Formats: sequence, structure tokens, C-alpha cells
Amino acid sequence: MKQEIKILDFNNTDLLDTFFDWTATLNSRRTGLKVDIWSKWDFAKISKEKPNIIIGRAEYWNRYIIVVTISPKPKIIAKTPDITEEQKQELEEGIKYVARNYDLFLKHYNNDGNNFDDEDLINALKEKGEYKRYK
Repeated sequence: MKQEIKILDFNNTDLLDTFFDWTATLNSRRTGLKVDIWSKWDFAKISKEKPNIIIGRAEYWNRYIIVVTISPKPKIIAKTPDITEEQKQELEEGIKYVARNYDLFLKHYNNDGNNFDDEDLINALKEKGEYKRYK
């Protein structure tokens, strides 16, 4: 059975309103990727499949994102339409990043506010060499 992938519409104001629920933003300049990663986003309006994480670019002029499961082998559960081959390659690097660090993202996703917050996630990624420090 083929997996259904939800298509995300950036013209949907309900969807855009939920983007404010993002917590830790891992900027591409700090990860070395060409995409950003948003950890701990409430994706309940789109999919019941959890835990999940967002990878992509969300600038007004350059919007392409995917939502993947947090696991050693992340699978895409939602995406924006019309992703180019170049963007797919960039997103694939983001998926590999999530897979390498899934334990940290899962811990952050399950945080109850006291155990592993945004700062803890970033510090743990820095310790692994997965996040660049400011100079």
C-alpha cells in the first residue's frame, strides 16, 4: 500500500497561523544545510502521525517544506507541491540530519518544559558538532 503524503498549501491561513507554534529553529547557517529545521511544531491540524519535524525553507519568496517523522529512518508525511529536483536534494540532506540526531529531536519533542528545552537541544547538537557556535 502506497503511503499518502499530505500536500501543504501556503495560501491556507489556518496553516500559516499554526507556524507560530514552532519552537527551536535550526538555521541553515548554523547546521551547514541549505534548509532550516523546525523542531517541536504542533502538526495536529495536518496529520495525526507523531512525532514529527519540519524541514525546508519558508521565506515568502522561497517556500518549500516537508514534514517528516522523527526516527532513525524518517518518512515524509506532508510536503508543499512542486518541489524541484534541487530542492529535493537539499531536503534529503535535512532528512539525513534528522536521522543522525533523531534521539535529540525526539527528546526535545517529548519535553515537558523541564527536561530538554530549546537551549538543551541546541547545546546537545553543538556537542555533537552538528551545530556551529557563534564566533
